[in-house]
Amino acid sequence: MLEVATETNLVKIGECHRKAFPDTLSSRLGHALVVKMLSWYLNSPKRFLFYLSEHGKCVGYCGGMVSDGTQVHGSTSGMIQHSFRDLFLALLIRPWLWVHPDVVSRYKLIFKNLYFKITGYNKPQLNKTQQQIEPHVGLIVIGVDPDYQGRGYASILLREFERVSIEKGINKALLTVLPENRKAIIAYEKNGWSILEVKPKSTLMVKYLS
Repeated sequence: MLEVATETNLVKIGECHRKAFPDTLSSRLGHALVVKMLSWYLNSPKRFLFYLSEHGKCVGYCGGMVSDGTQVHGSTSGMIQHSFRDLFLALLIRPWLWVHPDVVSRYKLIFKNLYFKITGYNKPQLNKTQQQIEPHVGLIVIGVDPDYQGRGYASILLREFERVSIEKGINKALLTVLPENRKAIIAYEKNGWSILEVKPKSTLMVKYLS
C-alpha cells in the first residue's frame, strides 16, 4: 500500500533507507540523522515523500522536488541547510567519516553552508540560471529494502512518482545516477526513462510524462 510520509512514519522510512543504502554517509551517521534529513521533504509543497507499506513495514520509498525557478537551494544544499546542526554534530563524534567519499566530494558545499550558519546569511538571491530553469520534477531518492527487491516495487514507486508529478502540473522528470550503476540505468530505461547527458561522475536521465 502506498502512503504519504508524515512525521509519524519517518522512523520506519529511515529504517528502509539504511537497509537499502547501508554504505552511504547518511546511513553511517546514524538513524536520527537519516530521519532529520527525510523531514526536509515535509517542509515545502514543492517537495514530496511517500512509501510502500507491507504489513505495517516500509519496504520502499521515494522522494522528489519540483524545480521551477523559485527555489534558492537545490536538493543537496537544501537538505544540508535543514539538517546542518545534526549533520555537523554527527560528524564530530565520528571524525573518521570526514574522509568518506560523500563528505570529501562536498567539502566546498559543507563549508559554504557553515559560512551561512555562522554569519546568519541564509537567504541568498536566485541567480539567472535558477530563474530561467525549465520546470521539472527531480527524482531525488528511491530505495527498496533488499529483502523485498525483485518484486516490482521500484516500478510501483516510479509510477507513483510520475502520478504525483503530473498532479503538481509538471510533465518533465529528471534524475541523476552514477554512470557505473548500470543495473539502475537499465531499470530506469525499462520504466521509460532515457539518457539525456553523460558526465564523468553522473548520468542525467529524463522522462516526459503524460
